[in-house]
Amino acid sequence: MAKAQPEVVVKVLTADEELKVVGKSVPILEAREKITGRAKYVEDMEAELHVKILGSPHPHAMVKKIDTSGAESLEGVEAVLTHENVPDKLAEFGSHRFSPAMDQHLRYVGDYVAAVAARSEAIAEDALERIEVEYEILPAVFDPEEALKPDAPKLFEEGNDYGASKGLPFWAEYPRGIQEWGDVDQGFKEAEVIVEDRVDVTPQVHAALETYVIMAGWKEKELTVWNATQTPTELRLMLAQYFDIPLSKVVVLSEYVGGGFGGKYTGRYQFVTCLLSKMAGGKRTRWALTREEATTYCRRPRGKLHAKIGAKRDGTITALDFKGYFDLGAYGNYHGGSNGFHLEGGLLSYKTPNARFEAFDVHTNHFRAECMRSVQMPLLAFAIEPVVDQLAEKLGMDPVELRLKNMPKTGDMMPPTEYTQNAGYYPTARLDLYPGEQMMKEVLEKIDWKKKYKGLGKPASIEGPKRRAVGLAYCMGYTGFTVDGATSVRVVVDLDGSATVYAGSQELGQGINTTLCMLAAEALGIPLEQVSIVTGDTRSGAFDLYAARSSHQLATDGHLLLEAVEDAKRQIRELAAPMLGVASEEIVVSGGKCHVKGNPEGAMAMLDVCGPFVPPVEGKAAGAPMSLYPEVKPGFKAKQPMIMAAEVEVDVETGEVTPLKLVSGMFPGRMVNKEVVRGQALGGATQSLGMALWEEVKFDMETCTYLNKDFHDYRIPRALDMPEMDCVLVEEVDHESPAHEGLPYGGRGIGEMGAWGAVAIANAVYNATGIRMKKSPMTAETVWEALRREGVR
Repeated sequence: MAKAQPEVVVKVLTADEELKVVGKSVPILEAREKITGRAKYVEDMEAELHVKILGSPHPHAMVKKIDTSGAESLEGVEAVLTHENVPDKLAEFGSHRFSPAMDQHLRYVGDYVAAVAARSEAIAEDALERIEVEYEILPAVFDPEEALKPDAPKLFEEGNDYGASKGLPFWAEYPRGIQEWGDVDQGFKEAEVIVEDRVDVTPQVHAALETYVIMAGWKEKELTVWNATQTPTELRLMLAQYFDIPLSKVVVLSEYVGGGFGGKYTGRYQFVTCLLSKMAGGKRTRWALTREEATTYCRRPRGKLHAKIGAKRDGTITALDFKGYFDLGAYGNYHGGSNGFHLEGGLLSYKTPNARFEAFDVHTNHFRAECMRSVQMPLLAFAIEPVVDQLAEKLGMDPVELRLKNMPKTGDMMPPTEYTQNAGYYPTARLDLYPGEQMMKEVLEKIDWKKKYKGLGKPASIEGPKRRAVGLAYCMGYTGFTVDGATSVRVVVDLDGSATVYAGSQELGQGINTTLCMLAAEALGIPLEQVSIVTGDTRSGAFDLYAARSSHQLATDGHLLLEAVEDAKRQIRELAAPMLGVASEEIVVSGGKCHVKGNPEGAMAMLDVCGPFVPPVEGKAAGAPMSLYPEVKPGFKAKQPMIMAAEVEVDVETGEVTPLKLVSGMFPGRMVNKEVVRGQALGGATQSLGMALWEEVKFDMETCTYLNKDFHDYRIPRALDMPEMDCVLVEEVDHESPAHEGLPYGGRGIGEMGAWGAVAIANAVYNATGIRMKKSPMTAETVWEALRREGVR
C-alpha cells in the first residue's frame, strides 16, 4: 500500500492572530544608535596605518618590472606590497576565483599592482606616485561570447571558460552548467507555436552607501579583523587557511555594516590589508575603498541571454530553453554565473514538463562579477518574460491568462518531471504553498490593469509625443530555507527568564537582529525587551557559513533558533519536573515561568526552578551535517511567486522613460515584522527601477577608463525619480506545521524578492511604443535609438 503523502493545510492570516510579538511592526533594535550617529562603523574606528592601492592603468598587462624603493624610503611608509612579496599561494575565496592576493598578470583596469600602508592617507598616496612600473600590454577581451572563441586573448593559461577550466560548484553532478528536466527537444516537436529572443542585460553595481572597509591587527600569531562583511564566519575560515593559523587565533568583528546587497563577501582587499598589517608589525591597518574604487570593485554579471519557449495552441507550454553567457570579469567564479541556478529561483516559474537552463561562466577583462540582490532572477526574467508576452501575442491570448495557465500551484510537483541534469541535491518535490493566482489578482487591481491595459504593443493613452502603458512580469523566488548544515544558533535563557541569542547571521540594515529577537520572544513568551542578541562577532561560538546570502537568515537561522529555544525549554522542563511532581512533558515554559498544563496559577519563576547555583540554560541547534536544501516537511519544498506590474510614460521624441507606478507582489508567508517586510519590498523595487532605467557601467575602450565611478555619474534612483510605489504582501501559512519545524512561524525570506522586476518596465515600454527593448538599462539614448530604428515618432 502506498505511503500517504503529507498535505498542506492553508491558513490565510488575519489581523486577530494570537501571537504577541511576531506579526507586529517594531523599530529595528539598533535604530537609535544609527540615526543618532553613535553606531561605530569600521571607518569610524582608530587606525594606526592607512592603505592605498596602485591600480593597473591597463585592462590586460604583465608587470615586467616594478621599483618600490621610492615609496619605501618615504617617511611614514611602513609596508609596501607587490606580487613579488605576497605569499606564493592562492586565497581560497568563497565567491571569488581562487587567486593570489596580488599577481604579476593584471587582468582589468584597477587590478592590484602595489599597496602601501602609511601613517596617513596623504603619505600613502604620495608613496604610490613614487612607484615605478614597466608594463607589457596584452590584448584584451570584454564580451563573454567573444572571450570563448579559440583566438580570444586568454586571461588564464587554461582559457576563459571558468566552468570548463575550474569546475562548477562543489555540489554539481554535471559536466557543464546545465540544469534540465524532461526532454526539451521532444517538447519543441510537440509545440505548435515557438518563440525565441535574445537580450543583453548589462551590469549593475551594488552601490551600498558604505564602501568596502577593513581594519586588521596582529598580536604575535593572532589576527583580529574589523570588517564590513556579509559573511564573518566565511571570512574567518578563509583567513585562517591563508595564513595557516588555527581558527582559534582569528577573530572577525563586524557589528555595523552600511549595506551590502551581495557585494560584501570575501575578496582580495581583505587579504592585502592583513598582509600589510603583518609586515608593519601588527599595527591596526585600515583600507577604506574610495567611492571610485568601490564602484569598480564588483557588480552583477552581464548576461547575454537567449530564451526559447514552445506551446500548444491552447497556451500549454511544452518546452523552455534558456542559454546564458555570463561575464564574470577577471576574478569572478560560479557565483557570477552558473551558481545563479542555485535554489531553483526562476527555473521553476512555469510548470513545463521539459526545460533546460545552460550557463557559460566566462572571464573577461572587466572587474569581477559577484552575486547581487535577487542573484539570477533579474537576468532569467529579463530573458524569459518578454518571450512569454510574445508567445501570448502570437497565440492571441491574454498575457495574464497565459501566465496563470502555466503557473504552478500549491501542492504541485516541481519540476513536474525528473531532473536529467541537476545541480546535486535539489529535490523534485511538491510546493508547500504557492498563492500566485491570488497575488496576480491583487497586483492587477492595484495597478488598475483592467482600465489601463489595452493590449500587447498598444498604449493606454497618447498625448503628443508621450505614450503611457502598463506592463507585467512574473517569476519564482526562493524562501531562503537552505544550507542549514553549515549553520548553528544558540539561545541562553537566564535565571530571570530573559534570553540572549547567539547567531552567526549578519545585520546589513535589513533588520535580521530584530527579527530573530522577535522569534525568540514569541517562542519563550516574554516581551521583546527581554531578548538580546550577539552577532557580528565570531567569538560568540555561533556558526553561519552562508550568513547574509540568498535570503537565508530569517528562514534558516530563524528555524534553528526556534529549535534551540525548544532545546532550552526541554532542559527547563526537566529541571522543573521533580519540583512540580509531574512528568516533564506536562510542563509549560512561558513568560519566564513554569507551570503544569492547565494550571497557570501554580507557576514557578525560573529563579525558583533553577536556583542561584544553577547556570543559565543554553539551548543549541544546527542543521544535519552537509544538509544543503532541506525539505520544509517530508515531500515538500518552499518557493514563492513574485509579480511586478509597472506603469510608464515614454516620450517618443526624446526616448525618456518615466516610471509612474510600480506594484510589487511578494509572498512572505507570515510577516514577522510587518513594516520591515514592506520596506524590503519597496527597497527591492527601487533597485529594479535602477537596473531598468539608469544604472550602467560605462567603459571607454580608447582611454581604458570607467566613466561613471561615483554617484554623480553612476545613476542610482534618486528621490525625484521615484514613482508611486505599492506592494502586495500575501500572508499564508501551513496550518499543520509547528512554528519550530520548517519555516519559523511560516516566515519566508523576502529581502531579495523585490529586486528582480526590471523586465516589467521593459514590457510596459513595449506596450507603450510597440518596440521591444532588448538591453538594460533602458536609458533615454537607447530607447531613442530603438524608436528611430523602427520609425516610431
